[in-house]
Parts: sequence; C-alpha cells; structure tokens
Amino acid sequence: MLRQSGGNWVAGNRFFGRVAELGSLQERVNQRRHTLLTAQRRMGKTSLIRELLRRLDARGDYSPIFVDLEGTRTPEDAIAEIGVRCRGLRSTWQNLLHRFGGLSDQVEELGVSDLRIRLRTVVNSQNWMKRGDQLFEILAAGSKPAVLAIDELALMVAGMLNGGEFASTPTRKNAAGQFLSWLRKNGQEHRDRVSIIISGSIGLQPLLEQAGLSSLVSIFSPLKLEAWTADEARSCLKELAATDGISLPQPVLDDICRRLRCCVPHHVQEFYFHIFEELQRTGTPVATAEHVERIYRDEMLGMSGQAALHHYEARLASDLGPERYWIARELLTEAAINGGKIDIDSITAFKSLLKLDPIGAEESVRQVLRVLEHDGYLAYQDGEYRYVSGLLEDWWRKSHGRSSGPSRGRS
Repeated sequence: MLRQSGGNWVAGNRFFGRVAELGSLQERVNQRRHTLLTAQRRMGKTSLIRELLRRLDARGDYSPIFVDLEGTRTPEDAIAEIGVRCRGLRSTWQNLLHRFGGLSDQVEELGVSDLRIRLRTVVNSQNWMKRGDQLFEILAAGSKPAVLAIDELALMVAGMLNGGEFASTPTRKNAAGQFLSWLRKNGQEHRDRVSIIISGSIGLQPLLEQAGLSSLVSIFSPLKLEAWTADEARSCLKELAATDGISLPQPVLDDICRRLRCCVPHHVQEFYFHIFEELQRTGTPVATAEHVERIYRDEMLGMSGQAALHHYEARLASDLGPERYWIARELLTEAAINGGKIDIDSITAFKSLLKLDPIGAEESVRQVLRVLEHDGYLAYQDGEYRYVSGLLEDWWRKSHGRSSGPSRGRS
C-alpha cells in the first residue's frame, strides 16, 4: 500500500511508479554505462536513485554507494565523503583503511561526522588525486561491481567555479576542470567494475557550458526524468486515498492535474497532503471541487506552500548569481503577467534595457534562458517561451506580478 511521505526522498512502500525509469537505469548499470540524471526540481531524482540502490542491495548483485556532495567545496572533501560512505561495504572498507593508512585503530567506533574529519587528515590538497585513484581501485577490486551514485555534484562544481562570488577565474576554472578530468579518467579506467550515476538539484550541463568544460562529462549518458503524466498522478492520488480511507472523485483528480499542469511528484503529493488534512479536520470522507479551489489558493499558493516554492527562487539565485538572477526574475515575471508566455519580440526589447553591450546582453540572456529551459521553468515552442508548471506560474505571478510591467512599455 502506498503511504504518504514528508521527506525529501522516498523508497520502499513510499515509492510510486517510475517502472520504466527504474528499468532504464538498471539496464544502464548492467551495461556499465555512466549516467547523468537530469530533471527539473522536485521531480524525484534522488528517490529514483535511492530506490534503485535499495533494490540492487536487496538482490545482492552490486555494491551500492550513495554520496551527497552538497556540503563539499573541494576535491579532498569529495574524496573523504566517498570514503566515508564506503563503510557499509565491509571488505571495501577494510581495504580502504589498509591502503589509506594514518587512521587510528579506533576509527570503527567513530560517528559519520568524526570519521569524515579523520579521513580529511589523510586526504589533502596535495594528495587528493592519488587518494581518489586509490579509492576507485578499491571499489573496482570489490567482490561485486560497485554502483557509485553521486548527488549534488553540480553544486560542488558551482562552488569551485564561483567561489561564492559568482566570478569564475582561470584558477577556479582550472581547479574544477582538474577534478572533473580526474572523475572522467577513473570512470573510463574502471568502467567494467564501477558504474557512476550523477544527479543534482541544479543543471550540470548549463553550468559547464558557461565555463567551457562540458567535454569533461562526455562519458556520462544523459537520462531525463520527466514529470508524471496526468494518468500517473491520478493513479498515485487514488492509491494514497485508498490507503487513508478517503475518496477523491474523478472530477477532483482532474482538477488537481489541471491546476498543476506539470505533475511534479512532490507537488502532487503536497496537494494530496493538504486535502487529506482538510478532510481529517472536518470529518469529511469525500473531497469536492470546493476543497481543491480553497487548498490551491490558500495552501499551495499560500503560506504553507511558500517554503517549497521559494526554494525554486532561492536555488535559481544561487545558480545564476545576482546579475543573471535579476535577468531570470524579470523574464519569468513578464511571462507570468502575460498569460504564462513571453515571445521573442519581448525578449529582444528586454535585451535593450540591459546595461550591457549588445554582445554581452545577447550572451547573458541566452545563458539564462538555457538554464530556465534545462531546469523546467520555461519551454520553447512556436517562437515563445511558456511556463511548464501552472503552479509555478501562478505563484510567480502572485509573488512578483505587481512589481513589473511589459518590457516594451519600459524605458
């Protein structure tokens, strides 16, 4: 029975659907193909990977390792983090302790945080590449092939490139390129024994294109994770309702999908959670159109939904930096107040407002639009960009629509 989830990722009996995607990812692992999993935010990338690793572990065919690099900023941090996550693989861990050296006999008794600190004492800026090579050799020597899933690689690379100042210097670009080259080299050398899956909440490809480093991830085959179809979203809602003993009539299911337009799994389940809470509070067993209307207005677009939707805006700002975030905000706002779309003429008019030379304005807007497309904010069709998500469009209009007007009417 499918159950509600309040976490950032789900697995087991909280995981729904994605049969084709799991099969495709499993086949890539079987073929020893390295994968770059791409999708807009809240689409369930981490859940998909976690569920795959759980199933691989249950079957016993592979040694699965999940590593989150969100808090890392240097290659030595990344090597230490991967090393920490090997502790669950007994023979691999013992081999690592032997090969790395310099770790005390009491290391087995340490918690994750202390163990990470201890590993960082033997992995430094001078030897990280050597230690990293040893780590891949250890993984490849395991009794079973390893599946190394690396989450938030793009966040780490963005930090290396921008240094918190959104200014990519030659030194920073060289450091990021060196780390990615190391990862590519080991991915190529140990392909038969180590499959790598990388994913994250920001787009790696647009980031590397801007830095001129996109060739360094050429060994990773992209796999795009799409939103649920309306039928998949309705099936999920029906299963949740059956588990909780409430009723969502067909018109209610259709109305939820129509309002969301893009059935992002997280948004579908958030909508359900608010409906369930409302029915529980009022002792009502059947949801109605009035419930959907009020919950969409007061919860999904209200204070309850602010944190989740502000996450989109905050992450966009951290991805692009102050100047390009301002461009993205203006383009998204104009599309929101113009029926969810912005045409090429409006974009051309907007470029003329930028305090940049024509080439600089053209390049900045092009790169921003590339990120907005890649991350699922806008989609291009027939000469205009349109919002993909009805929820995001309505929220952006509510949050920013009062402060802007059309580009062609500004000076």
